[in-house]
Amino acid sequence: MFFSNEVRKTDEFHADLSLVKEKELALAESLIEALATAFEPEKYKDEYRENLLRRIEAKKAGDVVVATPEPHHEKVVDIMEALKASLAVARKPAASATSTKPVKRKAWG
Repeated sequence: MFFSNEVRKTDEFHADLSLVKEKELALAESLIEALATAFEPEKYKDEYRENLLRRIEAKKAGDVVVATPEPHHEKVVDIMEALKASLAVARKPAASATSTKPVKRKAWG
């Protein structure tokens, strides 16, 4: 967090503990304790800042800074609409079946 508007008052996060059962609360506390470790800030890097500083230095050195191309987004298919369309096609009678006349056959004999 960098700005004061990102910090929230703790009053905003109080929950009604009467809705929580003792077993649930004990389980939550044990999970938190099991996963809690000492904070090691050196494990984390601000990669965005590092990349930005690298680009600034490159531009100051006279290198040409090329904008990253926008990622190509594939069209998202709505599965329900595709299913409805395929069912609509399957329900329509075939054009050749409705336009053909019945075939008269000669009797053998």
